[in-house]
Amino acid sequence: MSINPTNHHKSHLATRVMTFIVFVVLAVVLVQLTKSVKNNPPEENTNPIVETNKIVDMVQVIEIPLTSESKYGTVSGAYPQFKNANSIFNDKIRNAVVIAQSEFENNTMANWQAQYDTKQKNEKMDQFPPAGEFTFSVKTDYVQVNKDIISILISVSGFSGGAHGYENLISFNYNVKTNQEISLIDIFPNDIDYLKTLSTYSRKDLTDQFTSKIKNENMDDDGDFKMTMENINSMLLPGTEPKLANFSVFTISPDVLNIHFPQYQVAAYVYGSQLVKMPLK
Repeated sequence: MSINPTNHHKSHLATRVMTFIVFVVLAVVLVQLTKSVKNNPPEENTNPIVETNKIVDMVQVIEIPLTSESKYGTVSGAYPQFKNANSIFNDKIRNAVVIAQSEFENNTMANWQAQYDTKQKNEKMDQFPPAGEFTFSVKTDYVQVNKDIISILISVSGFSGGAHGYENLISFNYNVKTNQEISLIDIFPNDIDYLKTLSTYSRKDLTDQFTSKIKNENMDDDGDFKMTMENINSMLLPGTEPKLANFSVFTISPDVLNIHFPQYQVAAYVYGSQLVKMPLK
């Protein structure tokens, strides 16, 4: 059988034309893809990075605002409840605030009622105190809130009558992994005399703090300086005796034990509350 040269040439030409067309189409597609990438770069990942090692992770906190219908005082603030703590720990926080608020309202009611009952005949006085006369507030300092530790300091302040207001400090410390509260003995497992350790460290630290404060008051007279320090020591020494009650208010920072001394414990009202930071080795 013979092959027609003309037909063979035509077939070969058609194949070359088809190959060229395919090449052109592929080239056009490649150019279009390149333009698309340049004009539309990949979108950046806008999902927030989740930090797993936060010292304070407020995602775990639910703040419950204080409410009161009392006619004797204005109440403000909130107290925390924690998603990663058990109900016993959360109830303890709530109960402490509820009791403090109840005591405030009872005191303000008694104080105002006493004034009302003993007012002069010509003295104008409403049965209930004016708004803002007595105040109660709760504030929380979140020292640690994370997957390991919860450590907070709640400040309960108010004015229920008298010469000036007050501030009480309450601390709560919790081991998330064991679902147990943290006590001081847990922090010093190898120190049977940990209260003496706390006493010695706190006395020196507070003495240094007060010495610096008094010197900054430009107290040039050595006699006045000595008398002032003696007055401070009359409260500082018994307030730092190695007794558990003297160190009951504490919080835990990473590598630091914060020892909180409320008003009147180690110094007069004018000096306010005090803080000692003790490194944890």
